[in-house]
Amino acid sequence: MKIRSLIKRIQNRYFHRNSFCSRKHIKIEWGHVGIKRCAFTAERSSTNNDVIFRGSNTILYNSTISIKGTNNKVVIGSNCSIHHLTLKIEGDDCQVFIGDGASIPSMEAEVGGRSNILSMGNDFHIAGPACIFAIEAPIKIGDDFLGGRNLVIRSSDRHKIYNKDGERLNENSGVIIDNHVWATMNVTILKGVSVARGTIIATGSVVTKPVHEPNTIVGGMPAKTIKQGVFWQE
Repeated sequence: MKIRSLIKRIQNRYFHRNSFCSRKHIKIEWGHVGIKRCAFTAERSSTNNDVIFRGSNTILYNSTISIKGTNNKVVIGSNCSIHHLTLKIEGDDCQVFIGDGASIPSMEAEVGGRSNILSMGNDFHIAGPACIFAIEAPIKIGDDFLGGRNLVIRSSDRHKIYNKDGERLNENSGVIIDNHVWATMNVTILKGVSVARGTIIATGSVVTKPVHEPNTIVGGMPAKTIKQGVFWQE
C-alpha cells in the first residue's frame, strides 16, 4: 500500500492521470515538471515531433498541444507557470520556444508553414488572455517581455488577398520584439513590425510599423511615437 501511495503521489506531481498523450506521434521529454489535465495530440500522418521540457520546476495545467506535420519541436524552459495554453502547429520543421521563467495564465498560439518559428524569451510574462499567431512567418520575442490582457501578435492576415491579375497583396511578414518591452492592455502588434528594446506600447494601440528607437512610448491606432528617452521597470 505504501508503494502504491508513493506512485500515486509521483503521478499527481509529474503526470496527472487526466492528461492524454499521443505517444506514437509525439515524443515527450518530461524532465521534472508538473503536468495536469493536459493533452498532447497529433494526426496519424504526423511523425518525428518532439515536446521537450527543459530543466525543472515548470507547471503546465489544463493545456493542449496539437501537431499536424513532421519534424516539429516544442521546447519549454524551467521555472515556468503555464495555464490554459492552446498551442497548435500545422506544418513541417516548425519550432516553438518558451524560455525560462515564463508566466502564462491563458494563451492561444498557432504556428503554421514550413520551418517557421515562434519564440518567447526568458521571463515572458502576460497578465491575461493572449493570441499569438505565427503563420508562414516567424514571431520572435526577446527576454523580459511584459504583456497586458488581450494581447494580440500576428505575422499574417490569416486569409490571402489578391488583385485582379492574381497577384497577392498581403504577403506575410515576421515580427521581432526586442528585450524589455512592455505591451499594455488591449495591444495588437501586426505583421512586419519590429519593436526596439525598452519600448512601452500604450493601452489600446495597434502597432503597424516598426518602432526603431529604443526606450520609446508609442500609442494610438495606428501607433505613433509619443515620447522618447523613457525607462520602465516591473
